[in-house]
Amino acid sequence: MVAAGDEPSATRTVPGFCTLCKSRCGALFTVREDHIVKVEPDFSHPNGDALCPKGRAAPEVADHPARLSTPLRRTSPKGELPARWEPISWDEAVRVTREALNSLKNLHGANTIALQHTSPSGTALSDSMEWIDRLFRLIGSSNILTSTENCNWHKDFTHTFTFGARTPPANWLDAKLGILWGHNPAKTWLAQASLISRARSRGMKLVVIDPRRSTSALDADLWLRVKPGADAALALCAVRELIETGRYDKEFIGRWSNAPFLIDDRTGCFLRPSAGSAQFVVWNSRHGRPEATSTECADPNWTDWSLRYRGTVETPSGPVQASTALNHLWTAAAPWDYGTTSTHTGIPISELRNFIDLLTEAMPAIGYHAWTGIAQHANATQTERAIACLYALLGGFDRRGGNVQLPVLPARSTAVSTPLKNIATGAGGQRHPLGGSQIGYITGADFQDAVLDENPYPIRALLSFGANPILTQPDSKRTAKALSKLEFYVHVDLFHNPSNEYADVLLPSSSLYENDSVRLGWELTVEGAERLQYRPQLVSRRGDTRSDAEIAFLLARALGYHDDEYFALDLDAARDRVLEPLGITLAELKEKLVAKIPLHASYEKYRTHGFNTPSRRAELYSERLHEAGQDAVPHFAAAPAAANGLPYLLSCVKNGYYCHSQHRAINSLRKRAPHPNVYVSERVAARHQLSPGMAAEIHTSAGAVTMTVEVDPSLADDVLIAEFGWWEGNPDLGLPALDALSASGSNYNTMITTAVADPVSGSIPFRSIPCTIGPAASLTTWAGKRLFTVTGRRMQTSDITTVTLSPVDRLPLPEFISGQYLELSMPGQPDRSRRYSLTCQSLDVGSSYEISVKRIEGGEISPLIHQVSIGDEIECAAPAGAFTVPHADNSSPLVFVAIGVGITPFISALRTAAYCTQAPRRPHITLLYSSRTFADMAYASELVQIGRILGDRFDMTAFLTRAPDAGEFQGVHHVVYRRFTPADIPDRILGAGGRVYYCGPAESAREIKQHLAIRGVGAHRFFYESFHAPTSSRHIPAADTIVSFARSNRTTKWVAAEGLTLLALAERNGISAPSGCRVGQCESCATRLVRGNVAHLVEVNDDYLDGSSCLTCQSIPMGDVVLDL
Repeated sequence: MVAAGDEPSATRTVPGFCTLCKSRCGALFTVREDHIVKVEPDFSHPNGDALCPKGRAAPEVADHPARLSTPLRRTSPKGELPARWEPISWDEAVRVTREALNSLKNLHGANTIALQHTSPSGTALSDSMEWIDRLFRLIGSSNILTSTENCNWHKDFTHTFTFGARTPPANWLDAKLGILWGHNPAKTWLAQASLISRARSRGMKLVVIDPRRSTSALDADLWLRVKPGADAALALCAVRELIETGRYDKEFIGRWSNAPFLIDDRTGCFLRPSAGSAQFVVWNSRHGRPEATSTECADPNWTDWSLRYRGTVETPSGPVQASTALNHLWTAAAPWDYGTTSTHTGIPISELRNFIDLLTEAMPAIGYHAWTGIAQHANATQTERAIACLYALLGGFDRRGGNVQLPVLPARSTAVSTPLKNIATGAGGQRHPLGGSQIGYITGADFQDAVLDENPYPIRALLSFGANPILTQPDSKRTAKALSKLEFYVHVDLFHNPSNEYADVLLPSSSLYENDSVRLGWELTVEGAERLQYRPQLVSRRGDTRSDAEIAFLLARALGYHDDEYFALDLDAARDRVLEPLGITLAELKEKLVAKIPLHASYEKYRTHGFNTPSRRAELYSERLHEAGQDAVPHFAAAPAAANGLPYLLSCVKNGYYCHSQHRAINSLRKRAPHPNVYVSERVAARHQLSPGMAAEIHTSAGAVTMTVEVDPSLADDVLIAEFGWWEGNPDLGLPALDALSASGSNYNTMITTAVADPVSGSIPFRSIPCTIGPAASLTTWAGKRLFTVTGRRMQTSDITTVTLSPVDRLPLPEFISGQYLELSMPGQPDRSRRYSLTCQSLDVGSSYEISVKRIEGGEISPLIHQVSIGDEIECAAPAGAFTVPHADNSSPLVFVAIGVGITPFISALRTAAYCTQAPRRPHITLLYSSRTFADMAYASELVQIGRILGDRFDMTAFLTRAPDAGEFQGVHHVVYRRFTPADIPDRILGAGGRVYYCGPAESAREIKQHLAIRGVGAHRFFYESFHAPTSSRHIPAADTIVSFARSNRTTKWVAAEGLTLLALAERNGISAPSGCRVGQCESCATRLVRGNVAHLVEVNDDYLDGSSCLTCQSIPMGDVVLDL
C-alpha cells in the first residue's frame, strides 16, 4: 500500500481497470507526483475498446476537496439537518459501532439490523463486494437492503423461473439479430455497446425496444417505441404469432422445454403417472394416448408428443381435463393480435410485423439483453417471463449467436451458506416469498414498514456501504423518516449525501484509485472470462481513509468473526486463499498483473445437463409460480390508467455521465450535463407552454419535483421521461445543491409511492407512473425573445458602457448563475444578435438586468448598444451559457483572471458574494485583473468597495500595461506594471487545490491551460470563456471533399451523397480508429484534427475537444481535412 507521503515523482503508466459501471473497462492510468493525470483505454484488454467520461474523471474523484477524510460522529440531534459532526479515530468509530450493533443483536436478534450496500454494477463497490457480502451473511440478518428488485432481479433471478439461470450474455459477434429491450448500453455498459458496434459491422441487425429513441436506438434497424410498461404485450404478440404460424424452434420446444407436459385443469399442476412420481405426462399423438416421460435424460419419443393437446386424459384416479404447457401459453397470448397489441403498446402494426419477421429470419442466432426498462414496473415478473418464453420459442438459449452461458474461473468461493430457516424470517418474506427474500434481501418498502410501523417486527439499526436510499428507494420522505428513527446507523462512503446525513457514525472509504484490487473474470466474452488481473494502488490514500474491503475486515473482527476462515487473515492472505484453486499466488499475480486461466467454452450444455429448473426443462409453464398464487404463464397487466389531472405516463432514465446519484460535483461530468432534465414531446411542450431550458414542475399522486425541460421529438405525446438521482450541487460551477425532499428539488423518487408493486419481486413502477406537468411556479426562463426597455446607461470607461434593461411586460425576472449571458438583438433585426455577460448580482435580481459592453469598431451590435437612449427597446433571450462562476460554498480557493472587459462575468459573482451571501459561505477569491490603465478598468471603484466587504476573503492584483497616474490605486491590494502572465497565478493557491476562472482573449486561455498542466493542475480545475468572433451557421456540405489520414498515409474521397461519418469512412478504408458507443456519448473516438474543420451531428463537449479534436463517430468534413489516424 502507498502511504501518504510516499509520492513517486516520475511519470508512470499503470494498467488497470475502472469499476464505475458494469463494463469494468480496461484502462491505462498515467500517474505523476502521486496524482492521476490521465486515463486512457487499454486496447489490450478484452473490455478496453473505449473509456467513457466517468472513467476519465478519475483525477477529479481521487482529489476532490469534498471527500470524507476521517471518521465522523454525529454531535447534533438526529432530526437536525444539516448534521453536525466531530472527527474521531478509527478505533473509536469501530468501538462505537461494535457496541451498538452487538448490543442490539444480543437484545433483539440479528434481524433487528438492516444491512445495505449500493449497486456493485454502477459503482466501485464491485472491488470489495465479496467481502461485504460475507460480512453481511456472518452477521446473520435476513434484512439486506439493496435495489435489486428494481435493477437486476428480473434478468438475474426471475429468468430462473424459465431457464433455471440468470440471463447469459449475448454472443453478439455471432448473432444475426441483436435486441436491446429496455436497455441502453451506450450509457450503461460501454463494453457491450462496443461489442454490438463490432457485431453491426459484421452484419448483425439490431432492434431497440424503448419508449425513447435512446442513443443505442439511433443506428438501429428497427426502433419500437413501446409504451412504458407494455413490453409484455409486445412479447405476447410475438409469442402468439410464432405459435399460430408454427414459426418456432420445434426441436428445442418439444425436446428441451416443458411445452408438451400436461397440466391438470382443476389443480393447475402437472399430471404425474402416480403420486409422488418425478415423471411427467405427455400426450402421444401418434398413439392417441397419454404416456409418462422422465426428464433425467432426453426422451427419443419427443417427436410423437403433441404440443397443443387439450382434452380428456385418463389417470389412475379417473379422467381429467388437461392441456399442454404450450397450450396454456397460447391461451395467454391469444388475445394479443396485431391490432390489440398496437393499441396497448403504441407500436404501428407494420413495425410489429417487421419485428416478428426479423425474429423468424434470424432464429436461433438472436442475442438480447433486457434490463431496468422492463424491471421497473408493477408487472415486471410477467414481463420478464413473457420475454423469456418468447426467447425459448426462438431457441437461442446457449446457442451460438444466442445468449451463451460462459464458463467461470474456478476460484474458491467467499460465499456463506445461510440456513433457509434464517432467510425465511426476513421482513419481506411473507410479502414476496419468491422475490428477494429467498436470498435474504428486502425491498425499500419492507425496510420502511419495519422501521416505522414495526411490521412484521422492528428494525432498529442500519449498516450501509455507499448507499443513498433517499435518492434510490421509492417514497423518499418515508425513507428519510425511517433513517431518522433508527437507533443506530453507521455508513461507509467517499462523500456526504442526503441519506448519510442521518447516520450516527460515518466511515470514510478510499477511492478505487487508492486501493489495489484483484478481479476474477469479465463478462461478455470467453476471453474476458479467462482473464485474471491485479490492479495496483495508483496513488496514496487521501486523508485517514480505508478501502471498503479493509473496512469489512475491520468490522468483521470487531463484531466477533475473527475466527472466520477469511476474516481471520489479512486481506492479501484472504485473496491468496481465493486464488489457490487457480494455481497462482497473489505475489505472482502482482508481479505479472495479468494472467489467463484457460476455460472450456461450449454451446447447448442443456443437452447434457438439462436445465436447473424443477422440471429440468425450460419452463413455459411455472408450477412454482402457480403454487405461490401467481400466473404460471405470462400475462400482461396494463400500467395504471391515466387519472384525473394526471394524463401522462412518467418514466425515468439514467444520465449516462453519472453513477446513479453520485458525481454531479465532478466538474468534467457536470459540464456535460448541468441540469436535471425532463424530456417531453413537441406537442406536450406546446400544450403546456414549455420551452427548452425552462423549469417545469412534474406532479404525481405522491409528490412533485422541478426539472429543466428538454424537447424530444421522438417521444410519444402521452409519455414524459425524467432523470433520476439529482440532489448534489457543484460549487465550482456555481450550481447549488437541490433539496432532496422538496418539490423545488429534483429527486425523482419523491414522486414514487410504494403502494403499487410487482407481486413477486416487489419491483416499483418507477417507469410507468401517471403524472402531469406545467411551468414551475418560480420563473427560471422564458421562451424565445422578450422585449426589454433601456432604463439606465452609464459609461464605465471610455469604451465600455453599462446598460440597465427592464422587461416591458414588468413580469418578474428569473435569477441566473453568474457568468451567464443575455443574447441581445435589436427589434426587427433578429439575425443580428450578440451575447453579453450579465454583470448584475445573480440572486435577488429585482426588476432589471445589467450588462456592460465594450465598443468594437466596425462591430454590428456594440456600437448600437453604445448609442441607445433611455426608453429604447431591445429583445433578449433568457439568461444562458455554460461558463458559470461561483460565489459561495467552495472549500477550494478561487482565482478570477480578467483581461479588459473580461471582468464582466466576475463582477456578477463578486457582487453576489458581497451583497447576497452570508460570510461563512463566501469562498476565498483572488482577482487578477489586467487592463491598459486604471481608468480603463471597469468597476474599479466598486471592486475596492467589494474588497472591503469581503475582507480577508478577497485579494486583488491589477496588471497595468501603461504608466500610472498618481494616487489612482488607493484601495487596490497589489499593482503590477506589465501584462499578466500565467505564472502570476499564485502557486500557493494551486497547491491548495485552487480553481482558476478566466475570461479574455483565446490565446491567453491556451497559455494558462498549458501552464496549469505543467504545474500538475488538471483541466477540471480550469474554467474559461474566450473572446472570439461569432461563427456563421454551418451546413452539411453539398460537395465531395478529400479526407487524409496522416498516420496511415492514406487519402480518400468523402462523398457528400453518402454522408458517411469520418469513423465510417476510416473503417471503410481499412484504417483502425478508436471507437466505443458510436453515438457521441462516450467520446472514446476523439481524434486530433491536423488540419481542416468538421461539423458534428450531435452536441459535443467543447472543453474536452478543445477545438483541436473531433468525435469521428458523429462528425463529417467541412472541406478537406487531415486526421491523426
